[in-house]
Amino acid sequence: MKKLYFKQDETNINDLYYDAMELLRGDSNDAKEAERLLTKALKLDEHNVQTHVGFAHVYGFLKNKQKAKKHIEEAYWETLKKFPNWR
Repeated sequence: MKKLYFKQDETNINDLYYDAMELLRGDSNDAKEAERLLTKALKLDEHNVQTHVGFAHVYGFLKNKQKAKKHIEEAYWETLKKFPNWR
């Protein structure tokens, strides 16, 4: 397993996201750990677009198209909430 860069008590969503993306360079066990980190990030902020994009990458890596699509849609809708003029 790759070395993670966040501290055990770190609650920074960006650090969790980037560590999760770094784990995707490994095997499926690392993808499961990436999913765990993103789940932690989602609990901190369920409206974070970057986290949903991360899940889409993880589920794409795991070949779970249904879950990947769900998070792509969530990222889209959360983006529209922040930028309603983009409709």
